[in-house]
Amino acid sequence: MIGDRWTTPPPPRRARRLTNLLKRAATRPGRWFFIGTYASPSSASSVASRLKRGHIGPPGPWATACRRDDGGRGLLWVRFEGRHEDNGEAAA
Repeated sequence: MIGDRWTTPPPPRRARRLTNLLKRAATRPGRWFFIGTYASPSSASSVASRLKRGHIGPPGPWATACRRDDGGRGLLWVRFEGRHEDNGEAAA
């Protein structure tokens, strides 16, 4: 054994992609942003719930909208309702 190596593993690729999308969504407060398509509406709803509870994504108030497409998959949109730190403007 080489020795102890206590570290946190990097997030899975999908989590990194989701985090990057949420960061982009937060740059335009008050505007709906399409996050993506999920295997089921419950999967999209689960991501929405985790975001609203502050478990994922940039902190702040979020609105979410989940829909079902014709194939039964879940669709997720998000809207950041806080302030964008870079421009200091309040959400419309």
